[in-house]
Amino acid sequence: MFRDRLERPEAGLTVLLLPRFSNLCLAAVIEPLRAANECAGRRHYRWRIASLDGGHVASSSGVRIAVNRPLAEVETGGVLIVLASYDYRRAGSPSLRAVLRHHARHGTVLGGLDTGAWLLAEAGLLDGYRATIHREELPVFAERFPRVRVVEDRYVIDRDRVTAGGATAALDLVLAEIRRVHGRLLASEVATLFLYAAELPADQPQAAMPAHLLGRLDPRLARAAALMQRHLEAPLPVAAIARRLGLGERSLERLFRRHLETTPRAYYRELRLAHARGLLLESPLPVAEVALRAGFENPAAFARSFRRRYGLAPRQLRRR
Repeated sequence: MFRDRLERPEAGLTVLLLPRFSNLCLAAVIEPLRAANECAGRRHYRWRIASLDGGHVASSSGVRIAVNRPLAEVETGGVLIVLASYDYRRAGSPSLRAVLRHHARHGTVLGGLDTGAWLLAEAGLLDGYRATIHREELPVFAERFPRVRVVEDRYVIDRDRVTAGGATAALDLVLAEIRRVHGRLLASEVATLFLYAAELPADQPQAAMPAHLLGRLDPRLARAAALMQRHLEAPLPVAAIARRLGLGERSLERLFRRHLETTPRAYYRELRLAHARGLLLESPLPVAEVALRAGFENPAAFARSFRRRYGLAPRQLRRR
């Protein structure tokens, strides 16, 4: 549905800016569309900027942005993206929720960038949808809105809802849409204009460094991470991982410390805990079974590690 609306001339895209929004996130959405129009030699995309009252909005860096219209004058039926970053909870209000619900009832595709998903969820507009939010807010977002199918993906398109975790995720989202509608050549031209060559898929977890970036640091890091990812349920000893890479254990330790400022064991534990968190949120598996699937034979040890990492026990995460 999102894909069918972005280019509608009568509605197009409206970005609603909330106080202390991210300039980078705004640019990541509208600059690729502007570039696509220029590269294609025709106006495929139209956009407008809105604010709650039609007045200027100050970004998180203090830059004041002039807008085209107040939210109350935004037409229904197009794409309305809520862009919030800091102070997003303060921006929520009964009037904002009412307008967003009005748009939902009248067929507007709704989106949230950075922390904008929180405001959609507050209005009940993400219930039953897959959605994401900035990685720092993921745990509390999942706790606060149990009816939302929270995922750690960089961006999510689920029917008539679109969410993205931040600026580069929004850029990847827009480039993917340009490529889908107008082909790889135009999308590549746009990416090249911004010297951007690291486009990532939607389902790449926000919390993990992608393998190709690890490979740029050192190919052995990428191979080590891939081994760990394939052996989450039955973790390999670090010494065994080192042997498979043709390294000594101390050499592997130095490799991780030099490039990632952590140890192989700590990195491995982070992968396993992130896997466990996903199972807790997305599956009905008992906590003890989740612990086993994340490589923890002792449920009590799993609970302690999970609490240290996420600030609450596994059962608390699931309940909330």
